[in-house]
Parts: sequence; structure tokens; C-alpha cells
Amino acid sequence: MLVNTKNLITILILLTVSLKVYAGIMNHKPYYCNYHEGIFNNANLAETGDVCTEGGTSQYKFYLNKKFTSFEKCMSYITDHGNTADSKARYPTDKWMIGCDKNW
Repeated sequence: MLVNTKNLITILILLTVSLKVYAGIMNHKPYYCNYHEGIFNNANLAETGDVCTEGGTSQYKFYLNKKFTSFEKCMSYITDHGNTADSKARYPTDKWMIGCDKNW
């Protein structure tokens, strides 16, 4: 009977971890954030805080529809994505920043 209890506990732990990963609790999402407008030209900065590193989606920050269980893999993806000619034209580095977080 003890073996069955151990197996049941192991299965429940694995199920819980799997559900958290699937639900996004442990996932990182890549984003672009217009820090020029969101920080330097934001009249409500005292109220909103740093819109690029705090909170989730805002008028200055949007997430790409990708999820990564590793922060490093997420950063690798967004770095590659941000270095494409299209992304450089749409999101110039003097106004936009890239990153990954779990705030989405």
C-alpha cells in the first residue's frame, strides 16, 4: 500500500508542475517596449512606474505570441527577432527595448 501512495504523490506532483507550465505560470514571454514614450515622455511615470520592466501589457509594451520555459531561450529568441531588418525598421533601438518576463 505504501508503494501506491508514493506513486500517487509523484503523479500529483508531476501533474501540478505540468499544469503550471501549461498555464504559463512558469513561462517567459518576449516583448517589445517603447521606453522612449513610456519612460521619458510619460507624464504619469510616478503612477505607472517603469512600464518596460514592471507590470504586463500596456500602451507602451506588447508581448509576442511565444512562450519559453527558460529565460535564456526567450532572450535568445527576442534578440534574434529584434535583429531582423523588419524589426529594426519598426522598433528602432533608440526608442524600443526588448526583453522577456512573466508579467504578461
